[in-house]
Amino acid sequence: MGHEKVNYGRVADGARWQWADDESDALFCALQASGRSYSVRLLTQQNDARRLTIEVLKNDTEIVRWQGHRYSVFHVLNDRLYYADFDTGTSGGRIIAVDLKDGKQLWSSALMALGGVRHSSYKNRISLTANDDVVTIMGNETGGQYIEFKDTASGKSMGHRIFAPTTQPTP
Repeated sequence: MGHEKVNYGRVADGARWQWADDESDALFCALQASGRSYSVRLLTQQNDARRLTIEVLKNDTEIVRWQGHRYSVFHVLNDRLYYADFDTGTSGGRIIAVDLKDGKQLWSSALMALGGVRHSSYKNRISLTANDDVVTIMGNETGGQYIEFKDTASGKSMGHRIFAPTTQPTP
């Protein structure tokens, strides 16, 4: 992996805040991932429309599934799945990597995010992309925004920056 040549701490320090609401939900991520080697299925829950079951399939065979919500985000790159496991009412969450060849979890790593914030009116949205070296997470929370880079091999945080609040997450 080429991340040894890139100092993602410096990249984070020099990053500018950018956010796209339409790229921070399960439907956007499903459309980005489908049509390549894998397909994605989003299933609503019969008794709780706020919850989703998200499935990644290959040749109509389920590889992995997890419980999420409308704002769940994930990225399929080659034979890897990266997804955010987070609550929309608290700060942070976890990034999880899965090997799509066998469906096994490779790692799970807590986000540094903004820290331990919890409030009944708190909003937390995340967007996520990946390349061969890092998973890039943009967090848009009531208490501020952040960017974080996670190593794709280990889940270790490679860089992190908190921005002052500018745009509030949509409800």
